[in-house]
Amino acid sequence: MAIITPHTTRAPGTVLTASIYNADHVNHVNNANALNLNAGLFNDSIIITGTGKVFALNETSTGASAFVMRLAGVDKAYIGVASAVNNLVTGSAIDDLVLRTQGGKVLFSLDSGATVRLALDTALKPGANDGVALGTTILAFSDLFLASGGVINWNNGDVTATHLANTLSFAGAASGYKFDANLHVTGANAATATNLVISWEAAGGDIQSYSSLPLFLNRQGNNVVIGDTIRPVANDGAQLGTAVFSFADLFLASGAVINFNNGNVILTHSAASLVISGATVFNLGTSCVFTVGSIELGAAADTSLSRSAAGRLAVEGVNALLTSSTDTVTNKRNQPRLSSAASGDVSPDVSVADIYIRTALSATTAINSPGGTPVGGEKLLFRLKDNGTSRVLNWNAIFRAVGVTIPASTSISKITYVGAIYNSDDTKWDVVAVTTEV
Repeated sequence: MAIITPHTTRAPGTVLTASIYNADHVNHVNNANALNLNAGLFNDSIIITGTGKVFALNETSTGASAFVMRLAGVDKAYIGVASAVNNLVTGSAIDDLVLRTQGGKVLFSLDSGATVRLALDTALKPGANDGVALGTTILAFSDLFLASGGVINWNNGDVTATHLANTLSFAGAASGYKFDANLHVTGANAATATNLVISWEAAGGDIQSYSSLPLFLNRQGNNVVIGDTIRPVANDGAQLGTAVFSFADLFLASGAVINFNNGNVILTHSAASLVISGATVFNLGTSCVFTVGSIELGAAADTSLSRSAAGRLAVEGVNALLTSSTDTVTNKRNQPRLSSAASGDVSPDVSVADIYIRTALSATTAINSPGGTPVGGEKLLFRLKDNGTSRVLNWNAIFRAVGVTIPASTSISKITYVGAIYNSDDTKWDVVAVTTEV
């Protein structure tokens, strides 16, 4: 054995050279240590220099170790040959790390046996499928960096996550993707998604959009709850569509109900029928066109309003009397319209009254030209009486006497009737009847 001990007077950085020859090793004498470097006498470093092989070990015996590192008398690492396979082994128990090179691969084992834990050639892979984990539940890697186009592949393509420029694509999950917490979709691409289909296996869940981009089921808050029904989270808390973005159509099943304000007004469908209940006023506006075959008035089917002809209405099949119709009125009472006062001038209006009455004239009275756009044949009747003193009656020139004398004054405390018919040809009110109480 050769022992190298540095000279204590050597200056720092001085190269120590030595040639070591162990005759016992050449003669294959079993010698425990051919070269022993006493680390306690060095400054924690050994520098080996040269232009040839800086450090060369030559061992030709199969199974032997050419270089062994020991700690406290125990082998911790060695470089050697075993079965013509190059090895680097650390440790001394069966859970040692063994590094071997074979067939262009680097093989990692946890013992000196044949069980390969990791292999490295064109890929870093376990020695057997599902044989090694990357990290543990306690000791985890900080990050995972993959190149553009990188793929995370589960179970030989059963499910894959593939990167492309600005895109992460998932494939193969025929049973769907399951999340046990809220799924937040953010970023500019959230607005271009055509479909987002989410199902829950637990009691409930929600869909939320936390950005200004709309998902429209829930935007910056809980607006819509989806379960057995689709409803707002609070009364009057959400709307269907907007004034600008409207739904195309609404399809409801037979018997469907549209319910306003918890039953205040209800629109109910039944076979070939749509019933409105609860409404005391049904307002279609002043310019709305409402097209129906007939309208049933009242609860009983005994007052049907329908169209009988152009511009004509019928009630229970009988034409209704219109102002412009030429129907013959039979068995109908025509109740005159009255305008009465104690005294004062008379200004008739045929659109207001048919008979004008003065019960106690107290001064000279004028009977003015009638208004109201009279038509030919229209009639007016005047009933005049003073208050016990005869009063002068001044008739407008439009009143013309026909076979009678128009009274110029009243008879004291007597009733006088004057009847006139409008003559549209002469624009005159022809007075055809005058009679005074006897």
